[in-house]
Amino acid sequence: MTTIALGMEVETPNGEIGQVVASPRNGQGWLVQLIRYSAKKGWHNGPTVRLREENLREVDLSEDY
Repeated sequence: MTTIALGMEVETPNGEIGQVVASPRNGQGWLVQLIRYSAKKGWHNGPTVRLREENLREVDLSEDY
């Protein structure tokens, strides 16, 4: 299991890709800025969500995309 850190690129349980932008607070999960794609905007920032470490998986975007 990989330890999650700030700036890391991660995948959520729903298969969405994002970047860790803040550490957990008061037992809450990591703050993840999701990355979305649309035909009009191309790649852009989506919503931010809080997820626990066990629900995140590290990904390397340089290889996958």
